[in-house]
Amino acid sequence: MKILFIVPYPELKDTVEKVVENTELPPYVEIIIDVHAVENIEQLNPAGYDAIITRGYTSKYIRKRYPGLIDTDLDITSYDIIRSFRKIATLYRPGRVAYCGGYKYMEACQDFSEFLGCPLGIYYAAESEDIKGAVLQAAADGCDLILGGFSVVSCAKELGMTSVLIETGEEAVRDAVAAAVQSVVIKRSEQVKAEMYRMITKNSTEGILFVDTEGKIGVDNQTAQSMSAGRDLLCGKQFDTAFPELKSVLEEVFKTEKQKSIDVLKLRSGDSVTVTVTPVKGKNELYGAVVNMLNVSYIQELEGGIRKKLSDKGLVARYRFEHIKYKSRVMQSVTEEARRYAKTEANIMIVGETGTGKEMFAQSIHNESRRKAGPFVAVNCAALPESLLESELFGYEEGAFTGSRKGGKPGLVEQAHRGTLFLDEITEIPITLQSKLLRVLQEREVRRIGSDRVINVDIRIIAATNKNLSEEIEAGRFRQDLMYRLDVLRLFLPPLRERRGDIRLLFDYLLSGLKHDQPASYQLDREAEGLLISYDFKGNVRELRNIAERLCAVCEPGPVNAEQMRRILYPSDIYREAEQTVHMEAGRTGYSGHGSARQAEGSESLGRARENAEYDRILEAKELCSGSRGRMAEMLGIDRSTLWRKMKHYGIS
Repeated sequence: MKILFIVPYPELKDTVEKVVENTELPPYVEIIIDVHAVENIEQLNPAGYDAIITRGYTSKYIRKRYPGLIDTDLDITSYDIIRSFRKIATLYRPGRVAYCGGYKYMEACQDFSEFLGCPLGIYYAAESEDIKGAVLQAAADGCDLILGGFSVVSCAKELGMTSVLIETGEEAVRDAVAAAVQSVVIKRSEQVKAEMYRMITKNSTEGILFVDTEGKIGVDNQTAQSMSAGRDLLCGKQFDTAFPELKSVLEEVFKTEKQKSIDVLKLRSGDSVTVTVTPVKGKNELYGAVVNMLNVSYIQELEGGIRKKLSDKGLVARYRFEHIKYKSRVMQSVTEEARRYAKTEANIMIVGETGTGKEMFAQSIHNESRRKAGPFVAVNCAALPESLLESELFGYEEGAFTGSRKGGKPGLVEQAHRGTLFLDEITEIPITLQSKLLRVLQEREVRRIGSDRVINVDIRIIAATNKNLSEEIEAGRFRQDLMYRLDVLRLFLPPLRERRGDIRLLFDYLLSGLKHDQPASYQLDREAEGLLISYDFKGNVRELRNIAERLCAVCEPGPVNAEQMRRILYPSDIYREAEQTVHMEAGRTGYSGHGSARQAEGSESLGRARENAEYDRILEAKELCSGSRGRMAEMLGIDRSTLWRKMKHYGIS
């Protein structure tokens, strides 16, 4: 946030700098202070700032010249006027004093004129061009001293008259800075909301319109345009011209001020849509209505695609514990624990990072349980929108909603009867559906959408997540009572970087499973193997599979050296040089079987390389920005407080 503070005279700049230095501002706020008279403002390019703080005639000029810019007026306070009067009474003792300026402060000057002990004349100067005339008139009226702002005092000095400047105090500066920061924060928040609503409307698969009480369309989106009779822009047009089929519906909503829905309506454009018209009301006034239209064919395609994906997955568990490849002790312990869990009927929560094989373990547990003859139903809770997730989990009756299948449909909970229901990414279930799932777990019964009867189910649930359950509960995104039902037994799958002894085994297994035109054999030399095993697999086994495929695509069958492995592991990125240097050093050491030691050494070297690169970037930014921390932070893409900490860390003054 860049704020320009324009001061008309150098003494005020000292005051502003003192206030800014002693004020605790947000780290993203940068205040640029510049001394400029009103006639030289254009040199500063005020439009390049988020806000501007000005005083007197400069403020009037800015508001006329840049109406869209946030301009905070540096007000003259009563304390400032009293201090000026005290200075006049102490130093000058004039016979008659003239105040020249705008009406804004004249009343305050009149109220405090008794401090002077002499008559006070008021001379109005609306614009800076009027100042000279006001000063000359005061002189003609026999005034001995001119009181006013910087422009007034400068004019009086040119005319040889005694003058006193109304100086701005620290309290006024402090208030102006706070007001400017708050104004920018509010404006940015409004801009973000406006852009958010615009993008939601623009990218919605629904046709969205706002129609005022005169029947004129004020907001539309591309989907609505494609549904209209003319299939063109709608803003400013009459609603009954674009959608004559909905004229009576809109009139009814305006009359009753109640929402109305239509299940299926054929438009002139040929589209069959579901329509919802919702009134928009204030306390005592109707502003218009929002019209939502959803194409029935889109609903059918979406539902069909999702069901196909679920059916393609099948209701059979393909993996067993024998398919899990490992030789590390930690995975041996995890597998033994999973086998013990398989013999129970308790619900299981599998926790692990992405790519650690949570579903493989879930299927293996199912296939070693007494439910192995029953179905294994898997669903990714993050892959379905809330409306479809509810119907897929719990099913629905015929006619429960528009587009529902004739005869209804059993949900996945029903389909898992006498088997296992695997809920992947369980924390992504909307909070509104968690209570319904909790009831299923408690009562062992499910009710389809639109039904008045319950169906008993015998299921075991295995849930999985890559998130911290405690944090999700504290944030209010996951019910604690549901966690207690699901998290009876917990199985933690360690990331690949914590079982480096399995990396080469898994890598060779994945290579052998890849299908190519001819059998391929790859031999990693010692340095290449060291690079592979010391690599930080953030995507775990899934990322290891990608690396195996990349090796087959990039390298010919045969020996693989460190340079080839380095290119496969580290595609071009911003830290490429630093990481290559570190892993080149790590590769030279080879792999001795002590992966954790090399990992620590490689991580330490990589950290030093990154710090060196960061140190160089900060020095370069400092030179290019002439030491301005605000511009340095902007160039580096970090806030000022972060820049300050980094400079302190590296000893850069």
